[in-house]
Amino acid sequence: MYLNIKLCISVYFLKLYLFELILQYNSGP
Repeated sequence: MYLNIKLCISVYFLKLYLFELILQYNSGP
């Protein structure tokens, strides 16, 4: 059960990181 929660948190931060990369890429030259 604990491992499942840890996995969900990892996926959440991964999505957040990808979203930030996309925003930086779109705002770039």
